[in-house]
Amino acid sequence: VVVDAPASEVEDDTVATVNGGVSQMMYLCSPELAVEATYKDTDNQVVLATVKGTVTLTKTNDASNPEVFEGTTAVDGSEGFVQWRVANQDRETGVMRTAGTDAANVTTYECKKS
Repeated sequence: VVVDAPASEVEDDTVATVNGGVSQMMYLCSPELAVEATYKDTDNQVVLATVKGTVTLTKTNDASNPEVFEGTTAVDGSEGFVQWRVANQDRETGVMRTAGTDAANVTTYECKKS
């Protein structure tokens, strides 16, 4: 979008917001998987983005170590679940457990902040 007007004419229409309480971290996991975690602390949520898909999880406990986040869909958005447990002071390690429709067939990823 190009605005061809002096700043004095558009300054009242311009709104800027700062999203406080949001942080992003990258994790490398075993078995091999890269996870980008966007923590939204004010909403008690984390968004996990992987090559398999993106999922938003909600914090389910009051603890700070480990923090436990859960969602009711698989990473690819299909039926299933995802659980993300992140530990240590600076969220240095995480464990992701995920399953599709067969809840007995759980895949576990051990993750470290990269």
